[in-house]
Amino acid sequence: MSETKLSRGSVWAKWDLQVQPVSNNWLGKNDSVTLEKIQKSTQEYLKIAKENNIEVIGITDHNCGLAIDYAINNDQNIKVLPGVELDTREGWHLLVIFNENYKEKIGLEKWSEAIEYFLAKNCKIDRPFFNLDNTHKKIGCTTKELISDIWNNDIGIVVFAHSMSNDGFFKKSDVQGRKEIIDYLINGNIYFSFEIKEKYEQIEEIQNKIKGWYPKNPPEIPILSSSDAHKASDVGSTYSFIKANKNYEGLKQVLFEPKDRLFIGEELNDNKTDYSVIESVKFIDDNFLPHEIKLNQNLVTIIGGKSTGKSLLLRSIAETIDQKEVIDRHKEVGLDIYSKKIKGFEVKWRDGQISKLNNIENPSKKIIYIPQSYLNRLVEKNEEQTSIDEIIKNVLIQDVDIKSAFENLQSKNNSLNSKIAKNIEDLEQQYDNLIELNKSIKNIGDKKGIESEIKKIENSIAEIKTKSGLDTTEIANYNDLIKIKDELVKRQEQINTDLESLNLLKSENTEIINKPSFSSVTEKIKEELNIEFDKIKTLYINDWLSILNKKIIALNKEINEITINLSKTDNDLKPYSGKLNNSKILNNLELNLEKEKNKLNRILIEQKKLEDLKKEILLIIDNLAEFTKSFYSNLFDAKSIIMKQNLIKDEMDFEIDILFKEKAFHNQFVQEVFNGTKLSTYVKSNSLNIDNYKFKNIEQFKTDVKKLILDFLNKKIETVKRYDSLSSTLKVLLKNWFVFDFKLTSEGDRFNEMSAGKKAFILLKLLIDLDKSSKYPILLDQPEDDWDNRSLYSQLRKFIKEKKKERQIIIVTHNPNLVVGTDSEQVIIANQKGNSTPNNIYRFEYTSGALEETSIRLQDNKIPILNRQGIKEHVCDILEGGEVAFKKREQKYAISTVHNNV
Repeated sequence: MSETKLSRGSVWAKWDLQVQPVSNNWLGKNDSVTLEKIQKSTQEYLKIAKENNIEVIGITDHNCGLAIDYAINNDQNIKVLPGVELDTREGWHLLVIFNENYKEKIGLEKWSEAIEYFLAKNCKIDRPFFNLDNTHKKIGCTTKELISDIWNNDIGIVVFAHSMSNDGFFKKSDVQGRKEIIDYLINGNIYFSFEIKEKYEQIEEIQNKIKGWYPKNPPEIPILSSSDAHKASDVGSTYSFIKANKNYEGLKQVLFEPKDRLFIGEELNDNKTDYSVIESVKFIDDNFLPHEIKLNQNLVTIIGGKSTGKSLLLRSIAETIDQKEVIDRHKEVGLDIYSKKIKGFEVKWRDGQISKLNNIENPSKKIIYIPQSYLNRLVEKNEEQTSIDEIIKNVLIQDVDIKSAFENLQSKNNSLNSKIAKNIEDLEQQYDNLIELNKSIKNIGDKKGIESEIKKIENSIAEIKTKSGLDTTEIANYNDLIKIKDELVKRQEQINTDLESLNLLKSENTEIINKPSFSSVTEKIKEELNIEFDKIKTLYINDWLSILNKKIIALNKEINEITINLSKTDNDLKPYSGKLNNSKILNNLELNLEKEKNKLNRILIEQKKLEDLKKEILLIIDNLAEFTKSFYSNLFDAKSIIMKQNLIKDEMDFEIDILFKEKAFHNQFVQEVFNGTKLSTYVKSNSLNIDNYKFKNIEQFKTDVKKLILDFLNKKIETVKRYDSLSSTLKVLLKNWFVFDFKLTSEGDRFNEMSAGKKAFILLKLLIDLDKSSKYPILLDQPEDDWDNRSLYSQLRKFIKEKKKERQIIIVTHNPNLVVGTDSEQVIIANQKGNSTPNNIYRFEYTSGALEETSIRLQDNKIPILNRQGIKEHVCDILEGGEVAFKKREQKYAISTVHNNV
């Protein structure tokens, strides 16, 4: 039974690739005393390396390999790469880090022998390799010839040692000679690296020199940092951080991915927090490999044949962390939830917390999970049912602040709609009151006629008074008393009207304050706000009722005073009435006068009510028109908040316009409400061309809405029968006719003009970029289904390579560009047991490792299929176009079956 290998893949480690334990005094000697000294020195070098946390060292003595065999078999758990340092004809010093298979290829057992073979055969150095004064001999070929030989035959990797020193690449030889070597690299003939010691500023100096020679497209040549230790205490004093398998194949990746695989500095900058990185996962199910699968913190790709458990692994991770996210994503685009269930699953986070499948007490963790075909379905679904703007909005609200802005916008608009409904109801009620009041005034009589009648009666009374025998003073007193009585009666009627209104207000006190919406806050905060609001409302209502009661008491007091004064006035009138009562005509005239004056007084009161009612109606109309403006203002406020976040940038331009829904306004209001046969008549008689309405600005729209409401009230607009009520008409007119128009462009293309693949990329980019606060893992299930190959390689590959530096990404894929092209740090191979695909024990098993992990393919069918070859070979077998993808990246990897023999 073969052991299952579950490696985390390429991880960062400290490498020191120029260590020289063989003293210059021992060079050229091979006696037992010298070998013992070399082994003792090497042991000391390894001990110091261990103390300095160096995990990989390169033994690179000048023209010598005597320390390598002993070092490789060390007990310090340090990886040793065999190497040698050479002097070239041009005066440069070269390091050669050997392919670990080199000595087997040339049929030798020891590295000391293999290096001697290399010095003689490849470097053209005559034996002995040292001069009589123990100085090392130079190579007998040109540097270009040697590098080409080493690279093309996969002997090793060439490094220009201490490049900025007097013996370095940038000091020895002329510029033309240096450029000739770099030109050879640019043309794809060779790869090599530079090396410096200690002075990190030399990196920029080297890069600037190369940019000066190649300003348009400078080659990316890795620059290593090593200690060049000639004494044990110097080992690990300078080092390189390299992200790779700790072997030759791992080092080889630095040549092709220097930006991603190599870091020079005192401390590695790991910007991922422990709480946002998945450390490992594990199935708890008899059908699955029970081992813990450790995950890389950068990019993890999961590959395998059909039904091998690759998507099941991803989905299990997602459901264990955030089941709601998985369900919501599937429901959003109508995808079926995968029916296969597993018994249990665990996700261990780097901060030590553990998430368990279906455990309600799981830690609060997040993911972005994108199911297979989700992005394409999202685009297709929304293009059929909603607008492109809705698609973008659905992505924008992944951001917490933007989601809050939209929720606040919705809350404010809901409040507006409630106010509009209440004001329409009030307007309709007040308009009905206006009609009834006009009828009431007409029923009382004609004001001008009544005033004329009063004047006529007063003249008749004056004439009778003159004939009655009353002197001038008595008539004047009598008239004053009558005037006082009239004013008291008039005031009495006004007070009674006010008392009626105040008592009505008392009965409506519960509607004084409407509770605002607290929908955007949590339940706990909402409950607290409701309690506090109710307290304030109770206090306010009590104060309000107290004010009303005070007014009612004062008016009742005034009524009592008026009653007393009326009684007194009647008593004062009695002496005059005695003299005048002899005239029956006068009595009738005075009764008629009082009746007509009462009518006039009632008309004046009702007309005052009428004027107040008209003002109130106009105020309601102003409010309704202002509310339509508020829809616009609310959008403007929300726009300011969204744009302030500055979330959409880089290669995308993003603007928000506030759009008037002109077509909807015409279809849903003009054509739906207006009587079509009468519409042209209305348009001709008005400056407002409602049949072809064009939005100019919000203030003009507010004015137009106000005019339309007045015209509906005044019956200047004829509607179809189902909109013959004022409320039904205004409910349509006063809808929110404004929306956001999201203007999203990339490379000159507007979103609605993009290809499906580009739309999918933009949506994915937005989903990830907008989730700026959490930096939790991203899980993608076969994203290649949403892209064509060209956009996948040019856009998605590049995007993932950048994003994996910020967040852990786990991808299930069939596409080599998302494995090889993204330089995946870890590849997990999935397999389901079958006749031709055997496993160790379980139905579903997995193996994992670095992309550069390679081994010769074994042909024994009894061996479990996952153990028959390396990760690189699995990638080429499983993924169609795998080998092409490797070669496309400038022959980044050399498949073991096509190595040239040396």
